[in-house]
Amino acid sequence: MTSIISKIADVAYIFYDFDGIFTDNHAFISDTGHEHVRISRSDGFAVGEISKLNIQQVILSTESNSVVSARAKKLSLPCIYGSTNKAADLQFFFDANNISGQHCIYVGNDVNDLDAMLLCEYRIAPQDAHPKILSVATHILPVNGGAHLIRYLLALIDSSLSYLNVSQPLSESRDKLTEVYIEELNQRKALYKALEPLCRNYALHIHSYLEETLSKSGKFIWCGNGGSFADSLHLSAELTGRLRIERSPLPSVVLGANPSSLTAIANDYGYENIFSRELSCTYQEHDLLIVLSTSGTSTNVINAINSLPEGARVLFISGDHPISIPRSNLLHIRMPSKNTALVQEAYKFLLHTAFSILDNELCYRPR
Repeated sequence: MTSIISKIADVAYIFYDFDGIFTDNHAFISDTGHEHVRISRSDGFAVGEISKLNIQQVILSTESNSVVSARAKKLSLPCIYGSTNKAADLQFFFDANNISGQHCIYVGNDVNDLDAMLLCEYRIAPQDAHPKILSVATHILPVNGGAHLIRYLLALIDSSLSYLNVSQPLSESRDKLTEVYIEELNQRKALYKALEPLCRNYALHIHSYLEETLSKSGKFIWCGNGGSFADSLHLSAELTGRLRIERSPLPSVVLGANPSSLTAIANDYGYENIFSRELSCTYQEHDLLIVLSTSGTSTNVINAINSLPEGARVLFISGDHPISIPRSNLLHIRMPSKNTALVQEAYKFLLHTAFSILDNELCYRPR
């Protein structure tokens, strides 16, 4: 781990706010009016370890509550409390000790720390700090105030104690996050550009399969693994419930939705038969099996399709992979991507489009 502090010897002092740093910024009030706060005992260990690095530590707080001085005494730290102007008190401390903020760390979380923080070279904040504090921080620790924050600070200032995985310097972290965001966004732009010329034809084909199923009093049976299973539950619910407009509920079930049945079949007949076994007693003539499979090669999905009688209709939606399932009534729709997440996003868009067309069919509105 690379520290933002190039040399430990350069750091002379650490100044801590109290509330929101040693505590989670909450207080408990007793029936006698006394305040109580919660602190992390592990931070006491961290304060001791930092002291061994010959770095002086000071608590600087606006609070006049005795709990601040009591905790400072417990940690053997000097404490300036009841401060009405932290920046002025800090500058006075600098002058009295003939030191410069260039060699100091300030750890704060709220707007009353802002001016004091700006006097110090290194400005550390917890992730739940006020936005103005986060904007000036040289480093943001990946924890909230009171959540072992000083332990993370210890790991940050002494790279030899890198047993904690603290966040990267703020500017570097933001640059990498921006790169990831732009890359993800560009992938989706490319996906929808590739999908655009296919979408109308695909949506109309899907709609025709859905409409034919309903016209013959059939139901929709969904099948998929992992994320595709979760998407099956989601999409099925939009048929039995609704997507946008009021209409009669549409019959739809998801294979494997009963965990007891799923695990019993997997245990007794093998995972490759979890769908085909249940489908054999669920399928009726004119039903439509809707298969979601990003790879298009899952054995349990293929077995489910092959268990259907000849002539049964199947809507198979996959990533950009060919499939080899010789059936006369199988409609295979390939999303223009092999990226699992993008395939799932694309087929949800496509099915939502087909559902919207279906929702607007007047014959399925309530009478």
